Amino acid sequence: MIDKFINNSSEDFLSFLDIDFHMLLENNNYNSIMNTIRNRHKKEIASMLDVTYKKHHLIIWNAFLAKNILKNSINNTSIKSIYNNVYKSILNCSTLAELQSLELVIFDSYIHKSLNGLENKSNFIVNNMIKYIHLHIEGYFSLNIMAKEFNNSPSYLGSLFKNVMNISIINYVHQVKVERAKLLLKTTSKSILEISNLLCYCDTSHFSKTFKKITGFSPIQYRNSL
Repeated sequence: MIDKFINNSSEDFLSFLDIDFHMLLENNNYNSIMNTIRNRHKKEIASMLDVTYKKHHLIIWNAFLAKNILKNSINNTSIKSIYNNVYKSILNCSTLAELQSLELVIFDSYIHKSLNGLENKSNFIVNNMIKYIHLHIEGYFSLNIMAKEFNNSPSYLGSLFKNVMNISIINYVHQVKVERAKLLLKTTSKSILEISNLLCYCDTSHFSKTFKKITGFSPIQYRNSL
């Protein structure tokens, strides 16, 4: 129903949509969005905007916002319920003041849902990236290869990982590799060369430098300290 409504109303909606306001929505800029709506309300009051006209566009906004969240989020089972409740509330309003108050509630609800949905989606992707790294740690790591697995761009995944984890994906991979190396040094008799090759370092020198940078010890020093 949401898709059908917004598609049928798209031409009228696009004529109503302010491009700058649309950009604020794209960026989930909450304060600017709410201030823009309040300023628009002043103009509507001054022009004595028709109630039926206002209802029509709130109905379209309701569908547009609900559809966007359903498209961009991982788990939003409550969105359809919110959409239906808002739709009924719009129909029950009889004055411009009531519709304007409801509009603020609509945007407040949907923006917070959108922000939560984006956060959940980001965490979902990053959690899967972490699983991928751990599953493939004894091998050559390539962000380009991972990006193909996740059907996304390397730059997007790298940026997303850094934003969520506060560490670059490459540094995280090195940390995981070093943790695996520590385990191998502790529980096996494999040589430094064997461990370096197993973890796909280009040479033992690179492996040793990375290991020491993270732990403060060379691989040999670490093994001897056990």
